[in-house]
Amino acid sequence: MGEPKELGNLQNSLSVRVNHLRFINGMTQKELALRLGMGGSTLGHKINGLGKWGLEDAIALSSIFDVSIDY
Repeated sequence: MGEPKELGNLQNSLSVRVNHLRFINGMTQKELALRLGMGGSTLGHKINGLGKWGLEDAIALSSIFDVSIDY
């Protein structure tokens, strides 16, 4: 059955936004993974849509990149 379409779109949007923020802040994927307290492969899976972003991830990302959680 899968996940609701809106959730998949949200996950994808978050991945795109994370990559953009990482790029404009000159941060490598490895650096971001360390700051999030996860392995590089775990972050890679989330960015590539193979893993799911959670609320805790969104909160941490908003703090790291100094953006609102709904950005």
